Amino acid sequence: MLAWTGRVPRPLDLAMPRPRPTPPPPTATERRPPVRRRRARGAQVLAAGLVLTAPLALAAPARAQDPTSTDAGGTDGIDGTEVPRHLRQPAPVIIVDDPRVDPDLGAVPLEGEDYDRAVAAYLGTQQRRDQAAETFNHAVTELTDLLAAKTRLASERNVAIRRKGKAENRLRELRGELKGVAVDGYVRGGLGGPIEGSLDVEEALVNSRRRVYVSTLHGDQLAEQRLNLAVLDEMTTTLARTEAEQRAVDERIGRVSETRDRAAEEREQATTQLSLDKRAVADTRLLARVVDLDYSLVVFNAYYRAAKLSRATDPGCGLRWQALAGIGRTESHHGTYAGGYVDADGNLTVPIYGPVLDGSNGTAVIKDSDDGELDGRDDIDRAVGPMQFIPTTWRAFARDGDGDGRADPQNYYDTNLTAAAYLCRQGPGLDTDDGLR
Repeated sequence: MLAWTGRVPRPLDLAMPRPRPTPPPPTATERRPPVRRRRARGAQVLAAGLVLTAPLALAAPARAQDPTSTDAGGTDGIDGTEVPRHLRQPAPVIIVDDPRVDPDLGAVPLEGEDYDRAVAAYLGTQQRRDQAAETFNHAVTELTDLLAAKTRLASERNVAIRRKGKAENRLRELRGELKGVAVDGYVRGGLGGPIEGSLDVEEALVNSRRRVYVSTLHGDQLAEQRLNLAVLDEMTTTLARTEAEQRAVDERIGRVSETRDRAAEEREQATTQLSLDKRAVADTRLLARVVDLDYSLVVFNAYYRAAKLSRATDPGCGLRWQALAGIGRTESHHGTYAGGYVDADGNLTVPIYGPVLDGSNGTAVIKDSDDGELDGRDDIDRAVGPMQFIPTTWRAFARDGDGDGRADPQNYYDTNLTAAAYLCRQGPGLDTDDGLR
């Protein structure tokens, strides 16, 4: 469709008649009920951007008013290069920060078996990481409590040891004092000494007072002895209890420490795996099909980026991505005409070539211009790539759309950016049906 035939170029010039591309049959997971299929077909026609339909069909897609939103039109790209509302869904579960995809397409809904599996694996790993992190944090908190309990028990044990030692020392002292009182009483014939038979009244009074004092002292000593024996028993019990609790706390610390270490290891492994799973999501995401459309995200990305860049570098051109999508669908059914597909890097897995331009079937006659470098024919030219460029036209407008340092007509990014440059040469005003005509 973008072939250069040597005539005065017209927008969307056809170099040769082409059979209508037949899309590959849908897989089991791509089949939908009839109602869904009819809706999908309608969305395909809209997104394909087929020209010569209702006036301004490409220039101003209808915007459904959303009373709950202050922005009825939604998120727009540069200068009105917009993603239609039905493709601007709430952000999916995983938003992959992939520099290969335009950020405007971050929330485009996708479907595909490989993509669904990758997302499920990512979410499973994320859940495992979060559970490991929760277990780790819980173990750390419990270890903090256990260490505090161990410190408290050690303090209680030290207090009990000191009190027990003091009680034991005092008991020894009391035993010595009681023994001394008993010996003194025995020598004196009883506590305080005998008073009978004494004719000295004063001596008898002194002996009587001594007896009362000794008896009182003896009673106090016995009471103190009982008190220290009780303290000794209490501290012995406390020591036995604190030592048992310390053993239990130490055992618990060991088990919780093992749990913490296992959780930390599992969290680290899951974090590493999560990076791999996220990469798998990013890769399969590019090859997943855009919901309600008949092409993958990498194809959509190529259309969108080429139009967005062309509008940034040549605002007067006004080219929209829908126009490129319409050409891509007509020329090669979005890069699948020869039975292949567009890979994650934008390369066609099966190169696409048009019929030889030898004048047959109403085509123009174009002799070889590239020694077969682009089209594989050194005798006569034929259009190349999903946008069907004649080799001479490609050499005149070739652009590097994927940034790999070379322009390849079999690369979807390169060929779309080149198509945008070629179309904008016919501009301005390619945001209207008249301009596209």
